[in-house]
Amino acid sequence: PSSQTILVMRREAALLVAPQESGIHGIEELEGRRVGILDTASASQADDQSLLDTALAQYGVPVDSVQRTALSLAGLSRALVDKRIDAVLVLGVPGSQRLDEAITAIAPLRDKPPVFLPIAEAKAVVQRLPVFEAVEVLRGVFGGAQPKPSADFETLGVSTRLVARGNLANETAGEVIRLILAARPTIAAAVPAANRIEAPSGDKGAAFPIHPGVLAFLDDDEKNFFDKYSDFIYIGAMCLSVLGTAAAAAMARLKRQRAPDTDQILRRLIELIRLARGARLLEVLEACEGEADEVLEQALALDMLHGLSPNRICALDLALNQLRLVVSERRQNLAAPVRAQFVPRVVND
Repeated sequence: PSSQTILVMRREAALLVAPQESGIHGIEELEGRRVGILDTASASQADDQSLLDTALAQYGVPVDSVQRTALSLAGLSRALVDKRIDAVLVLGVPGSQRLDEAITAIAPLRDKPPVFLPIAEAKAVVQRLPVFEAVEVLRGVFGGAQPKPSADFETLGVSTRLVARGNLANETAGEVIRLILAARPTIAAAVPAANRIEAPSGDKGAAFPIHPGVLAFLDDDEKNFFDKYSDFIYIGAMCLSVLGTAAAAAMARLKRQRAPDTDQILRRLIELIRLARGARLLEVLEACEGEADEVLEQALALDMLHGLSPNRICALDLALNQLRLVVSERRQNLAAPVRAQFVPRVVND
């Protein structure tokens, strides 16, 4: 009950046929008659009898008033000759070899074509019992100098379907119908019945549900990779954007955490400049130079450079250059000889 249609493998018509000499021209005339049910490979006797009961009930014929006899194709002609049956119910694909042989067995003489009993209200029956289908049998489908049948008529029928579970992936269902329809001509060369394979109707409200993957195939609405995963790609891009923003914020926070270290270095360099400018001993200048080298080593460390902005690098460079200049000038001053203080005196003539 929960299956969904992939393909219609064939549609079979229920044919009620009587020889001309039986005098039967309508289903309502089957009351009190004997009907032979021809064995078919596609349905059981119970299924065939259910179909016959449905047709009889539509025309008000009491079901119990009609006798049924199971027949094989080989015994069909003898049963008609012996008057053991008045009409035949055969289920099959119109135009198929088996159905042609059955019609020929019922009316072997060319001048006495069989009488086909139509079920003109087949569509009304289908509305009440959707398990059946209304099938139109075309004029002359069984050949003959006198076309058999002589006119188009409607009857009840059933379909044989390839069905799948509802949870079958849409892509798989679409691929199955595509492959089978593409291979149908090749298969039909070996098995003519394959010509009966057809795609189901695209009606979403059909009595037999159609698999969504088949509907997508019929509507040329199959989704490619980007159609199926576009939402995931969009959400993934948004997540990556959020992660990127978070990473940038973390890096900025780390930079802000490093900023006080840089400020301390700058303040210490300024203190060294003041100390060097007022130094009176060379040892003090050498100590300033040594500490300046340590500051430079700290500033050039890899983790420090990653946290420094170009402006701070320029500030450190300026402070170091200024320190070196002050130390150099102060060293020159301390190395020069001290001149005696000038004391003016009176010089005699």
